[in-house]
Amino acid sequence: MPDTTKEAIDQYIDTHLPGAAHLDIRRYTLYPTKDAPLTFTGQLLADSNSKTSEGMARLCWYELAVFCTTTGKSVLQIAFRSLRRPQDEFVRVFWDALPEGLRQLIADYDEMDWVQGFPREEKYAVRQQRFEHEVRFHFRRAATQLFRSLSDQYPNEFIRKI
Repeated sequence: MPDTTKEAIDQYIDTHLPGAAHLDIRRYTLYPTKDAPLTFTGQLLADSNSKTSEGMARLCWYELAVFCTTTGKSVLQIAFRSLRRPQDEFVRVFWDALPEGLRQLIADYDEMDWVQGFPREEKYAVRQQRFEHEVRFHFRRAATQLFRSLSDQYPNEFIRKI
């Protein structure tokens, strides 16, 4: 059984993320859409969101978070929130997303994977196109903020690995 003490995770972070500030270890429960909840003990390394208070963009946004578990695994959570179309909201969780593969996992992620948008009818085509553009913009914005936060907290050490 892996060692899940604070000392064990501090040692893991010192080994894999030299110079990283030690964060609080907490118990997290994530609720992915269409999957069972995922509960783990670990640290939130960074999070971001693309929420804004301006224009139509205030109605939908992405939230991203990266965690390090006490067993040395990584967890990436991607959530899409929508005030305009609540039926489009979803949460995806990638367990054991290794730091080395995080950048590729985000680069390969299809922002429209679970988002339905408007009915597939000609009269909604322009709205759907604008909606898809907005969704992709929000994902890129949140991903950029996430990587910026990781590089601020873990200069060179973490960002070089991903």
